[in-house]
Amino acid sequence: MARWVLRSSGTDPATVCRARAEVRSPLRVTPALVLGLGECGDLTDAAWLRAQLDHPHTKVHRAAARALDRLKPPAGRAGR
Repeated sequence: MARWVLRSSGTDPATVCRARAEVRSPLRVTPALVLGLGECGDLTDAAWLRAQLDHPHTKVHRAAARALDRLKPPAGRAGR
């Protein structure tokens, strides 16, 4: 729902997720943020998501594993 609201207002949800990820301290990263970036982000976000695999909270590193599996190529690039 949040992605739809952002897109309908002309905002890219991936940009919002990336901005939140940049300002959060590592221990303030949430599973929702990680999954959100996995759903709307692309392969350019893989390095940040891979870093979350070492997160001390189990739910966050599980979310990172799922998010990495969902990433798509950057816009304008074919293939995976």
